[in-house]
Amino acid sequence: MTDPLFPPTADTAGARSAPPTGGGGPRKEPEELHPALESFLRIWNEYRTPLVGGVLALLAILLVATQVSQSRATKQHDATTRLVTAAQRYMTVVLTPEVTAEQAESVLSDAIAICDQLRVDYPGIPQSHRAAYIAGNCFYERALHSLGPEGTPRAVELVDQAFNRYNAYLDEATVDVDRAEALIAIASCLENRSFFTGDVEAMKSAVNQLREAARLGKGTYLEAQALIGVGRCQESLGLTDEARQTYREVLALRSDLPTSAGQGVLSLTTRTAGYHELATERLERVETGVAPADANS
Repeated sequence: MTDPLFPPTADTAGARSAPPTGGGGPRKEPEELHPALESFLRIWNEYRTPLVGGVLALLAILLVATQVSQSRATKQHDATTRLVTAAQRYMTVVLTPEVTAEQAESVLSDAIAICDQLRVDYPGIPQSHRAAYIAGNCFYERALHSLGPEGTPRAVELVDQAFNRYNAYLDEATVDVDRAEALIAIASCLENRSFFTGDVEAMKSAVNQLREAARLGKGTYLEAQALIGVGRCQESLGLTDEARQTYREVLALRSDLPTSAGQGVLSLTTRTAGYHELATERLERVETGVAPADANS
C-alpha cells in the first residue's frame, strides 16, 4: 500500500518486499491501515513531541470514530434494505388476489428467510426487531393460503410459527405501541387456533391479550383495532351483550384516531381507518342476531 503523503524510499520499499527470515509456513500479510492513520503513525515515529503526539492522538481517535460511524451506517443501510425487500415480498402476496398457494408459499418463505438472516446478522437493532413482526405476518399469510380440505393441520402449524415470531417481537418491544401491535397479532393467532381446533380457552386468552393491547395503544388506532377484536371474540364465545358493549366502546372513541409511531411504512396493518363503520356493522349484526359471515372481518 502506498502512502499518498509519504511515498516509500528505496530503503523502505525494499524492506516491504523483502522475504521473511526464519520460521515455517507462508508469511501472513499485515492488515493494511487507513492511509491517514498510517501517516499519523509515521509522523509520530519521526517527530515524538508531546504536542504533536497529543494532536495526532486526537486525530487518530476522530478517524476511528468516523470509521465506526461509517460501519454502523453501512450496517443500518443493509439491514433496512433487507427489511424492505422482505416487506415488499409479503405485500406482493397480500395485494395479488390471483396468487396461487404455491406462489404464495415460495414468495413468503423467501421473505421469512430474509428476516431470519437479518436477525442473525444484526441482532439488537430496530430493523431486526421489525423483522420478527414481518416474519410472523408471513407465516400467518402462509397459513391462510394453506387452508383447504386437508390443510387445517398445516394451517395450525403455521399459525403457531407466527405466534412464536410475534412473541419474539413482543419480548424485544421497548415502547407501548409496539407491545400493543404484538398483542393484537398474538391474539389473532389464538383466535384462529380456536377456530381451527375448537379450543375455547385460546379464544378467551385472545380477549385478554386484546384488552391489554387496547390499554397500551390508548389514543391511537391500535386501541380501536384491539377493541374490535375483543368484540369479535366475544361474539364467537356467545357473549353477545358483552360484544354489543365493546362495539359501543369503539363508537365512543374519536373517529380520527391517529396511527401510532409503530404503524409507518413497514407496518403491515392493512386497515388504517374506518373503524367506526366496522364497529357499526358488527353492532348491527349482534343486534339483529345475524352471525358474522367471516369471523375475521
